Amino acid sequence: MNPENTLIEEIFRSDSKLLKTIEKYEIAVKNNNEKEIENLIPIMDEINGWGFEATAKQILSKLNLNDFDKKISELSGGQQQRVLLAR
Repeated sequence: MNPENTLIEEIFRSDSKLLKTIEKYEIAVKNNNEKEIENLIPIMDEINGWGFEATAKQILSKLNLNDFDKKISELSGGQQQRVLLAR
């Protein structure tokens, strides 16, 4: 895992179009980039990214990983193991 990534960035780190799009959307929301959000909404609709994103966040919450913007380097060893399980 990249210690500089946030929890959500690490979860969505992949070569998959679905996961890359969700990652871009999460970054746009985090940065309050309205234009990018507007551009990504139709793509998220097309690939059903909303359902996948919600499921991923549910899994993280069940693993008691609720601070999606926390950097991997700030997580305990046990939390990092749970991130790997979620991925």
